Amino acid sequence: MRPRVLVVVFTAVHDDSRVLRQIAFLRPTCDVISVGLGSAQLADVESWVLPCAPRSPGAVHRRVCDLWRVISKQVDAAYWSDPAWTGCLAMVRALHYDVVIANDVYALPFAVRVAHDCSAPVILDAHEYAPSQGVPSLVERLVWSPYNSALSRKYLPQVDAMVTVSESIANLYTSRFGVNCGVVTNAPYRSHLSPCAVVRRSIRLVHHGVAAPGRQLEHLFDLIHRLDDRFTLDLYLVNNDNAYYNRLQTMCVGNNRVRMLAPVPVNEIVRTVNQYDVGVFLHPPLSINHRYCMPNKIYEYMHACLAVATWPSPDIARLVTKHRCGIVSAGFNVRSMVEALATLTPEAVRALKSAAAAAAHMECAERNAEVLSSLVLQAVSGAR
Repeated sequence: MRPRVLVVVFTAVHDDSRVLRQIAFLRPTCDVISVGLGSAQLADVESWVLPCAPRSPGAVHRRVCDLWRVISKQVDAAYWSDPAWTGCLAMVRALHYDVVIANDVYALPFAVRVAHDCSAPVILDAHEYAPSQGVPSLVERLVWSPYNSALSRKYLPQVDAMVTVSESIANLYTSRFGVNCGVVTNAPYRSHLSPCAVVRRSIRLVHHGVAAPGRQLEHLFDLIHRLDDRFTLDLYLVNNDNAYYNRLQTMCVGNNRVRMLAPVPVNEIVRTVNQYDVGVFLHPPLSINHRYCMPNKIYEYMHACLAVATWPSPDIARLVTKHRCGIVSAGFNVRSMVEALATLTPEAVRALKSAAAAAAHMECAERNAEVLSSLVLQAVSGAR
């Protein structure tokens, strides 16, 4: 009999690529039930939409007593004070499941409580490092980081297995909370593409993602301005902030070497950017999660057979160096990236793109599926 897996996520399920891959990993061997803010929109997945959204951990509580509970790290009192939980718990308790997968630490108390009702094991996909989630700010450092640390300290020991996005974040969870943590990367499924031809006297850069002020995409405009005329830059940006997006558009004016193009659906990104030479990722290390990030786009560049150009974020640098599929600048600044890119020759670009194509066969969702499926089967066997 196939195990029934309850996937809990407090985001719009159909827009969360990591959760959708997680569900895809499990579908061949398990019956999957998703519970979240929206349907998984998959025919063979039983989807339940939460009747109302509990407050996110980054929201400012309106009631003084709630805020005091958070500041004083009264974990359960602060967490369960939201009346939205009553309807959510009632809905989920009507279901039957053998394993619960919680996405993000904030979903963990809820997952632990509903798992207890069915004596089911709990697997946590922490995604990132919970005490450092959110936009870096004074409120984040003084209020939410200590609260999320307290939440982690209480609930992480209650999970049967956990994973996160990168080796460094996994090591942080182990060193600071004494829990074993595996890694499931953000790699897509194998695309089986070949590198496009390298054009002499032309190096085509690309970046895709969300246009949000915290990502400081101005660095990309500074980069193309400083590079020589061989380089062009295309940006596929999702408009998440009208004012910021419009500001970036004005930065394209008068520079025919940079374009902002319409974003493409997630499942079309790899094939769309395959026409370029180098995928660029410049993100300042504003927080622990920024420093140790391993975003989707790094793997998407590799699967599109692009060389990867990155600042020296440890996990990304380790991956690029391991496969010799890109360049890592000496520092977290535009000048050092200009110096690194300026040395590229057509032969070097061709070699890096070929290395990225080879690396994509190893850094892929198919391998992550084996990891997660194994954890679920082990959890079910242990429970029985």
